[in-house]
Amino acid sequence: MTSNLARRRVLTAAILSLTVSASFWPAVATAEEDDGWKFRLTPYLWMLSLDGTTAVLGEDANVDASFSDILDLLNIALSANMELSKGKFFVVLDPMFAQLETEFAAEDPLPIGGKIDIDLLIVDLNVGYSINEKFGIYAGTRYYDQDI
Repeated sequence: MTSNLARRRVLTAAILSLTVSASFWPAVATAEEDDGWKFRLTPYLWMLSLDGTTAVLGEDANVDASFSDILDLLNIALSANMELSKGKFFVVLDPMFAQLETEFAAEDPLPIGGKIDIDLLIVDLNVGYSINEKFGIYAGTRYYDQDI
């Protein structure tokens, strides 16, 4: 098992645990302590589709996959928005993981076939300061990893 695969499995398990915990124990999803810390967990579904072109060995190919097409190929999808705040300061972590799998066969120019696995991981991390109810200042980063 590669370290990337192991890291993804650990992250997937952590996200799944948090999502399941929030579903069964609502007090975990929004907890407020005496010192003013607030935590909010919001699991959500990201409805993805693909439209564009790709190239293999210099040959362009169109890609067009609707949400229902992708849903048929989906093994697992996990996403959750987690926010920790105290006073006007906040930190937001937003990971999303999707794993798709399909079989393929081609006859031209050579008879070949196989399985395609796609793992997609996107993690957003933002830190910020709320100026008032409508405006805030924040900085963030995004990690994007796609394995095909």
